[in-house]
Amino acid sequence: MNTSEIIRNVYPDATSIGEPKIFPHSEITRFENKGKKLLAKILEKEIVLKANPEDRQKFIDYLGGAVPHYYNTLKKLGVPVPPFHELIVSNGKLVEFVDDLGEINISEKLKTVSPDETKKLIHLMLRSTSPVFQNQSGPIGFDANGENFVISAIESSEKAYFIDFSPPRVKYQGTYIVGFPQPTDPKEITTSFERYYTPWGILRRMRIHLLTANPEVDHVFFAALRDVLPLTMFSEFEHKFNVGSDLRVRQLLASKQTRDVIEIIHKEKDVDTLREIAVQVFWFKHKQLVPAKVFDLSRVHFHFSPTDRLQRLQLFKNAIIDTLT
Repeated sequence: MNTSEIIRNVYPDATSIGEPKIFPHSEITRFENKGKKLLAKILEKEIVLKANPEDRQKFIDYLGGAVPHYYNTLKKLGVPVPPFHELIVSNGKLVEFVDDLGEINISEKLKTVSPDETKKLIHLMLRSTSPVFQNQSGPIGFDANGENFVISAIESSEKAYFIDFSPPRVKYQGTYIVGFPQPTDPKEITTSFERYYTPWGILRRMRIHLLTANPEVDHVFFAALRDVLPLTMFSEFEHKFNVGSDLRVRQLLASKQTRDVIEIIHKEKDVDTLREIAVQVFWFKHKQLVPAKVFDLSRVHFHFSPTDRLQRLQLFKNAIIDTLT
């Protein structure tokens, strides 16, 4: 059963069913039902469908409980999320139905808007993220990628709605989910927890994705951070950013010390540091964004084996170095 058939099975009056779009953790199809715009998202399609029948059912049962739990946790905290959310199982697929609030995500908007509009969009993202930092009941994971936020096209009040609920980065059945499938290596779990569950990790990844959309928004990002964060938190983060490798790389590139930059890349093992460096290198050398096919090599997909992930990271390094030579 394809996605259109699944949609019509749940919503017999569905119209304007679009072509599916493929993303790392979902396949998304837009449609309308009685004048209401909705999204059908098949969650973790590749992993679930390729699993053996026993594991497939375990995956479906697990995500079927964890995804609504994550959505409801964020909603209760005050993170703007689509008002309508429903999760069903159809023909061995886990399908999420949510309101379609806007066609263009913030990352796409940042490629074309003015500096004033850029600051406004980053402010909206930070305001939507801040309830996660203020939560007193335990860490909540959050992927603050601009692709995961949309500005509602059907409401007059502007909010950055968070729309990414899988992997459900939340404590579920006694475990903090850091990816899907959940890694088993303790070091990988710790690293992923720091990336998605700590304020520093969340904001750092937000900055990386903003820079991949528009490398010239860095000063706007820091201005927005200063406006939104408590002063002590802002000062702490500003210091961490200022001692980061990408600032050092920027200085080396400005003084044309290419060999030193290549040496840093060879030695670096942290994926987010390499992403920061990649943004600086591609923009400095060619005034271009990091190509999507290159950036994709840096994505930490836990359904790949550790060997495959290391090979992909090496290919990512090679692509950055090739740009310099």
